[in-house]
Amino acid sequence: MACCRTAELPCVLAAGDYGERAPWTVSDELREAMVRIAQAVAEGRYRYTLHGAQKRIERGISGQEIEAILASGEVIEHYPNHRYGPCCLILGSTAAGRQLHVLCSDRSVIDIITVYDPEPKEWEPDLRTRRTAK
Repeated sequence: MACCRTAELPCVLAAGDYGERAPWTVSDELREAMVRIAQAVAEGRYRYTLHGAQKRIERGISGQEIEAILASGEVIEHYPNHRYGPCCLILGSTAAGRQLHVLCSDRSVIDIITVYDPEPKEWEPDLRTRRTAK
């Protein structure tokens, strides 16, 4: 799992907006992955896994919301050895301001593996950083 905190690109905090810029940065590798994913989605080269489709419906998330997140979201984690092949966890916001995580593959055809509302007990307020076990 690669962390996104290596380049000099600060990002604005989202859900817990503190009114200032965060020290969060995104590596070139992850920025390039987001561009590839957004381009594939714009070209219609994506599909849902059975689990991804079930979770989208179960959680009341529209296909358009997922498309928007994959078009403009931010890669926060990378899993190069995932069972579906290289995958990325993307943080994005719906038009209504709902913060979501989308796990998808990083291949020529994007597999949307799952989508969920980040659990506050598992994520820091920025929804980008996993809480450490205490």
